[in-house]
Amino acid sequence: MPPQIARPLGMGADRGQAGPPGGTPKGITLDAVKKALELVADKLKGTVALIGDVAKQGTGQHIEALLSDYKDYPRVNPVLQALDPKAKVHAMDESKWPDDAVRVV
Repeated sequence: MPPQIARPLGMGADRGQAGPPGGTPKGITLDAVKKALELVADKLKGTVALIGDVAKQGTGQHIEALLSDYKDYPRVNPVLQALDPKAKVHAMDESKWPDDAVRVV
């Protein structure tokens, strides 16, 4: 029997179904990302922003996130990976962020 994995509230079985019954999720929403990042927001040292389809349209297939402080990577990446295993998280100075980056935390 595999060991039990402790997960933060909202990241485990208490979260409910991830997508439609019998199918894969239709996409990631901006609201879902914001709600997930609320779990770690008080522990972050910098800002988190989204780019790509999720930022532009409010929904998309994959998460692309930018961090203003690389020290936040170990806190943010697992949360976003739980929503989207193909999520991409990059740390870079806010002055270099694209103009269409949407700050979520």
